[in-house]
Amino acid sequence: MSHMNHRLSAHWFTSILVVAGALLMVLPFWFMLVFATHDEATIFSVPPPLWFGDQLGENLAQLLKRLPYFWHNFANSFYIATMTTGLNLFFCSLAGCAFALYQFKGKKLLFNLVLGTMLLPGFLNMIPNALMIAMFGWLNEPK
Repeated sequence: MSHMNHRLSAHWFTSILVVAGALLMVLPFWFMLVFATHDEATIFSVPPPLWFGDQLGENLAQLLKRLPYFWHNFANSFYIATMTTGLNLFFCSLAGCAFALYQFKGKKLLFNLVLGTMLLPGFLNMIPNALMIAMFGWLNEPK
């Protein structure tokens, strides 16, 4: 019986820990949404606001006045994110099928090379990608 109680308490502890971690991960997004609806003075007040305000329209107007190409930039970012995700899914699925279904010379080496590149953090490619995009003349242009 004590083994069952121990498992149950471990399950509850783990569940509480996961929920607390999830709330901690969601908190910055919550504050981003809440702060978007307040003016600057309210955002920097102590304690900060925890619920939505009524300044969203004014904040959006100020944003569009300061950054007139905001929606164009947003559409470019959405396009790049969508295409990158879709192409990654497509080519990674092809590679996964090739590694799973076919036997070929150098399969282990190639698989280890692919796995090794996946272990590198994504930010290591930021500067080389930005330089290549500038070299191709693709800055601010969806290609």
